Amino acid sequence: MARTLAEFAATMTGNPGFSPKPWFNPDGDCVQLYLKNDESYRDRVDDKLTLYRSLERDEIVGCQIKGVRGMLRRLGGVVVFKHKELPFALLIIMSHYEGAASPYEPLKRRKLYDAILNKTEGSQLQFTDHWCDSMEANDREAVGEVERGRS
Repeated sequence: MARTLAEFAATMTGNPGFSPKPWFNPDGDCVQLYLKNDESYRDRVDDKLTLYRSLERDEIVGCQIKGVRGMLRRLGGVVVFKHKELPFALLIIMSHYEGAASPYEPLKRRKLYDAILNKTEGSQLQFTDHWCDSMEANDREAVGEVERGRS
């Protein structure tokens, strides 16, 4: 019997293999990225970043970043929505500066952010056309409400 998802997938015909890439979950307002297909547990760094660590070796095998919609808006969502992709590193950096309530001392927290930043170098987060269109519509509506409030 297969012990891991990788072993199970290897038994399937036509398996394209594991490919690490960030995945945006609009319902959860988060981005998840698995770098390795290892069984893992969660290590919450702060209210923005959770690391996934290998059960076998305790190494970082992925992460989750929360509160992505707000970060995208603070980046100037129009640019993100037009190009439909974003360097994953930018979300990690923003999470570091926006995160709070960490069980780790500041230096350890910074080192954990550095570790995931190094492991995810070059990763791009891509957004669907449907999601970008709905976010642009929400932003236009919000801007209209603010401008109506100024009148």
